[in-house]
This record gives sequence, C-alpha cells and structure tokens, in this order.
Amino acid sequence: MCCRACFKKLPHILCFNTMRYTFNMVTMLKEKVNTHFSFPLRLDMSGYVEKQLMPHRYQEEKRKSQLRKSELAKEGKEEGEDGSGDAGKSVEEKEAYEDSDSEDFNECYEYDLIGVTVHTGTADGGHYYSFIRDRTTNNRDTWFLFNDAEVKPFDPNQIAAECFGGEMTSKTYDSVTDKFMDFSFEKTNSAYMLFYEWCSRGGEQRGSREEAVVEMPVECKQGSVSTFELSKELEDWIWQDNMHFLKDKNIFEHTYFNFMWQVCGYIPQTLLSQDPDITEMAAQLSTSFFIETFIHAKEKPTMVQWVELLTKQFNQSQAACEWFLDHMAQEEWWPVQILIKCPNQMVRQMFQRLCIHVIQRLRQNQAPLYLKTDSDDEESGETAKIGSHSCVTRFIRMLLLLMEHGAKTHLKHLSEYFAFLNEFSKMGEEESQFLISVHAISSMVNFYLGQKAQDYVEVVSEDEDEEDVIPLPTDKYKPASLDKMVTLVASLVERSRGPDHLLQLSTPDYNAVAGGKAFPFLYQQIKDCINLHQTRNLIYALCRWNERLAVHIVGMIFQAITKHTEVCQPFFKLLTLLTEPTPGSTGLPCFTQLVLTRVWEVAEFCPQSSLDWLAVQVPRNKLAHSWVLQSMETWVEHFLLGHNNQRVRSAAAYLLVSLIPSPHFRQGYRSARNLISPHKELLVPSEAQLILHQVYTLLLHLLKPAKHYTDIQTHGTMKLTAYFALLMYCVISRTEKLMFGQYFLDLWQLFHPKLSEPSIPVHHNKQALLLFWHHVCCDCPENVQLILQNAHVTKNIAFNYIL
Repeated sequence: MCCRACFKKLPHILCFNTMRYTFNMVTMLKEKVNTHFSFPLRLDMSGYVEKQLMPHRYQEEKRKSQLRKSELAKEGKEEGEDGSGDAGKSVEEKEAYEDSDSEDFNECYEYDLIGVTVHTGTADGGHYYSFIRDRTTNNRDTWFLFNDAEVKPFDPNQIAAECFGGEMTSKTYDSVTDKFMDFSFEKTNSAYMLFYEWCSRGGEQRGSREEAVVEMPVECKQGSVSTFELSKELEDWIWQDNMHFLKDKNIFEHTYFNFMWQVCGYIPQTLLSQDPDITEMAAQLSTSFFIETFIHAKEKPTMVQWVELLTKQFNQSQAACEWFLDHMAQEEWWPVQILIKCPNQMVRQMFQRLCIHVIQRLRQNQAPLYLKTDSDDEESGETAKIGSHSCVTRFIRMLLLLMEHGAKTHLKHLSEYFAFLNEFSKMGEEESQFLISVHAISSMVNFYLGQKAQDYVEVVSEDEDEEDVIPLPTDKYKPASLDKMVTLVASLVERSRGPDHLLQLSTPDYNAVAGGKAFPFLYQQIKDCINLHQTRNLIYALCRWNERLAVHIVGMIFQAITKHTEVCQPFFKLLTLLTEPTPGSTGLPCFTQLVLTRVWEVAEFCPQSSLDWLAVQVPRNKLAHSWVLQSMETWVEHFLLGHNNQRVRSAAAYLLVSLIPSPHFRQGYRSARNLISPHKELLVPSEAQLILHQVYTLLLHLLKPAKHYTDIQTHGTMKLTAYFALLMYCVISRTEKLMFGQYFLDLWQLFHPKLSEPSIPVHHNKQALLLFWHHVCCDCPENVQLILQNAHVTKNIAFNYIL
C-alpha cells in the first residue's frame, strides 16, 4: 500500500529535511547516510495538492469560496449605501479574507530553490554551512556560500557536486602495476536541509496571481522587494557591529602595521642624544602596539621580528623592563588576555618567554628586594607586605591572584601560565623562597581542587571515612594544562626543606598538600593522571625522613584502588614509580616494602590489575621477586585455579612465568599460548632453572587439590586450562618430565572419573590435561611405563575414547 501527502494549501516557503541520519540496529551506532540524493532547482508540487488528488472536493470548496465572495461583495455594497461608521474596518477585514481565500485556490504550484544547508562529517560530529540564493537583485541566479565567517560567491552549477552526496573518484598510483587506478569513496558532505520559495512571490510566475486579484495596486505588481521594520535594539546592534568591523578592518591593515614598525624600530640618533628617555618611550609604544593590536591579527608574518625588537629595546632600557612589569602588576588586562584567555598557544609561549627575559634582565637588582618587608612589619611577618618593594614580585603576586579570579574558566589555556611560574621558581633560591612565603602552594592546590581556603585538618588514618574528598570538575584539558603546576608544587615542597631535614612550610601550605582526609590533593591528581612522575617527586619530598606519612599515603593509594577498581590504572602506575630505584633516595622509606605488605589486600578487589602489576615488578625488583616467590603457597591456588575470571587465571600464570629470571623464557610464554603446539626446549641459566623447578614443583603439588575445580555445574569446563598450559610450558627438558613421575597418580585421580566420564562435546579441561600428559610422555619411556604398569589405568583409560 502506497501513501502520499495531500496539501490543501501550500506555504510560501517549503523546508525539507533530507533525513541523512539513521540508527544501525546491528552495530547499535548512529550512522550518516552518504548515498546519492538529488533535488531540482525548480520543484513542481502540483502532484501533492487537492486539485490533483481530490478534484471533486477541490471544486466543491472552490464553488463555496466563490459564493462567499459574492455575498461579501453584496454586503459591502449595502454598507456603503448606509454610510456606517464601521465600514472602513469591515472593508479591511473583507479584503484580508479575500486575499487568504484567493491564495487557497491559487493554481501555481512551482517553487524555486533558494537555500541549502550542508553537513560535512559523520553522525557523531561535523560542520554545517549554507548555500543561499540572492533574492534582492535582478540577477536571481546569484548564489553565496556562508561558512562561518567566510562569505563568498558560489556557482549554482556546482550544487550537484557539493550537495547531492554519493561517491567521488580520484586517481591513485599503483606501484605494482605501474598504473593510475580509479579509487572511489563516499563524500561526507551532502545536503541536510532544502529551502524552496513559491515562484509567484518573486515575480516570475505572477500571471495567475494577477488574474485572481485584478484590482491589485500598481506598485505591488512591479515585483519589488518587500520591506520590513527592525526593532530599535536590533538596528543599534547591527550598526555597532558594522562599526566594529570597519574599525578592525582599518586597524588590522598591513600598511598600518608597516607604519608602526618604522616608528618603533628606527629611532634617529639625534633623538637619543636629546632625550635619554626616548628608548623607554619607544619600548612602551612597541609593547603596547604589539600586545594590544599586532598579536590579535589573523595573519602575523612578522611576529618574530617584533619579538626581537622588544627584546632589543628591553635590553637597552632597564626602566622599560620595570615599566613593563609594573604596568601589568597594576593593570591585569595584558596577562589575562594573553597568558590565560588567548587560544593561540604560540602567542602564549611568546609572551611567557618575553616575561621571563624581562625578569632575568632585572634579577641582579631586584632579587634582594623579593623578600623585603617594611621595617614595622618584619616582626609580624604579614604575608601581604612581602615583595611589595620589587616590580618583579608585584607582578608575580598579581599572577597568583588570577587563580582566584577567572582562570578556572580558561583551564585549557593555562599550560604557559604555570610554565612561567615554574621557570621563575627555577631562577634561584630567592624566587623559590618568595613563592613559598606568599603561600603559592596552597593557592595552586585550592585552585586545583576548586575550593576556597578553609579549615584544614590533621593527617588522619586511612581507616577513616573519605566522604569529605572534594570532587574535581571534569575537564578533558586538565592533564595537559596542569602538568607544570604539579611540577612547581613538588619543586617548592622540596626546596622548603631546612638544615634539620624538616619541611619548613607554613601550616596552610603543608595542610594543602598533605592534609585533609585521604589526602585530597594527591588523590585527585593521581586519579586525573596529570603528571605522575612529578607526583612521585612530591610524595618523595613529603615522606623524606617521615615514614609515618609514607605509610598513610600508601594506605590512601590502596584505598583508592579498592574503591575505584575500574579506573585504578593511574594508582598502579604511581606504585610502579614509587618502587623504582632512584638516585638521591637518602631519607626515603622503603616504598617497595610498604606496597608489598598491602598488595594482596587489593588483589581481592581488582585481581587482574594487581597480578599484572606484580608481573611487571618481579623481573626488575629483587625485593618484589623474593617476596612473591616466598608467598606462592598463599596465592597461586586461589588465583590460578579457583578464580572465576579467565583473565585473572591467565594473569596469575604469567606472574609465575615472570618469576623465572630469563627474558627468553618470559617472551616465549606470550608467543606460545597455543596448547596444541608447545614450545621447543629452552636453555635457561642455572639460577633460572632452580626457580623454574621450584615453581614447577608447586604446580605439580596442585594436581591433588585441582580436583575440587572439576565440577562442570559449579566451575564450567575451562577452569584448569591456564594451569595445565603453564605446567606444559614449564616442561623444558627431560628433567621436568622425570619430576612428574611421583605425581602420576595425582594426575590420574584428577582425570578419572571427574574428567574422563562426563559426556559433553567440548571439555577444555580434559583437553588441556591430556595435552600435558602427552607432552610429559613424549621421549620419556619412564612415564609411559607408569601407565602400562598400572592395571587400573590401562583398564579405564580406553573409556576416554569411547565416551
């Protein structure tokens, strides 16, 4: 059955959606339809109206309309003779009704295409732009492309290529055949919305309209463009917008830029001799033009030359350097607009380097003033007075205040902001001590956690509740933009250490980094995986000569792993960094020992991640290797045989392989996972062979308890596959085959009747056991004799092939 739309009256503007998006019920994903879809420049809608689809009803409605019109005309004539006061109003209402009624029965059904909205991209993202016809000119074939800020003429003959979708072909060179091959692929750009206008409204098809309304005024018949009134607010807004555009057009002009370059860059020697301040004035002019105008231009081909000019002028005038920093300390517009809000990373980096250069020029004279306070305030030690005697520290204090006023909304642009503060701290001891004195650490921590200064609590046990941890606002740019912030905090904490090995931090700063329940600052930056190497350095700085704090921090890490098992990888990465041997470990507690004593606790909550982490540690950490090897009795059966997750059992098997100090042995296990074709014999060092036999013996001991995991209803048919695969991999020579002899009966009791009798099509445990049994019997007559000499085995083993 076929259905189609039927319109009684068509609008002046028709809008069509091409339905380019769909949902794939197989993949359960959104998809964009890129197939070919054409549309005409002129659209005939006559096949969708009552006149064609329901002619009898159409004629009846038309007859009734004509009857109403004649009655209205008769009433109007009578009212005119009476001279009624409401005649004017009645005439207007009747004319409006007649116009509406006449449009209902207008028999012109053609529409012209006036606009196309195009989407390029996929169903998950892309870009929209439009092709629009100019209806205000006599040349109605003029089209324009509107693509964001770009507006330019468009050839309507290209509508098919730009809007119909489908496939396009390009030539690709094939080096094999030495020919150019045709390569077809779907276009990602196609029409999304179509806009059509009724032809008669443009004056091209006005015959029927003029016949229907004979008395239409002359000026309406000229096809003139309709006028409309703008609101005062909109008109003012458009006027101001145009004024701003013209102003910017004149300012961002290469001629003006060249003029300013000549004014700022070429100072006659006569002026320099007459006024020694001319260099400072030139630097002020150059800086103001460069920062407030030049860098905001879309094209900046001479930016390097301008930076070199500013550097040269600052080198020649110390007064200009002081003016530059003092101006920004008093008026924050420049650093806010460039260092924080500017989306252009190259401009931000340029400004950062320029500020560092200016501070370096002033450092010799300004550094002694960094920590100076007024004599009256030295005893009280007011933080607000520190650095007030230097333009450098006044500028730095202004930058620190920006963290409390608007910097968070531009988080993705803050890389250079924190990089500048970090570079400043590395200039010398005075810079670091100044940042510590003004509580820069707590300012950054509070900024990061998104909170105001509040009452801090002492470090508590990891057993206490974690509900007071303040959640961070999610932001995908956070790791990149805050990388240097963590570096700076770690550096300042370490530089605060006094001769007595104790951290000389203020109470707000110390509590910011090492206070609060569950160490919120450390916890959040680890979870966000911002800069784990510097987080490790920060923990080292806090825990040097403070083992009690180290115990609490390790406890926080394990609590976080237990609580967030799905996103625990950053915490395990940090544990790896903490347990790595590093130079300069004087005063540090043994983090490896602290971690290993707790690792089996979290293994119950996230076993695979814990086992994988240990598998990485044991080959390179002797303490971890010894500890895991000595505790095999406590964890191997639980994770290798008893755990319900196949990945956990595989991870436990690889951890045992990692205990063997032989790279070839470890690599071979990853590449020889197929049970059917075991590895060839491997030559391992004597030390590795001893550990291998220790592991192999433990695995053979597990043949007896393995029968507890053979029940199909409870454990399935794959519980022992990783176990037997590892057993078979450990048999690298005849020695291991002979070691199996004393455990032969344990294997048989595991096999019969638990594995031999169940009649199921696929029994992976049974297959794995038989492959191992076959492997230890190959080239080993002693193990074959064990089978032949046991009457119970020879009597029942044949049932394996029958069942």
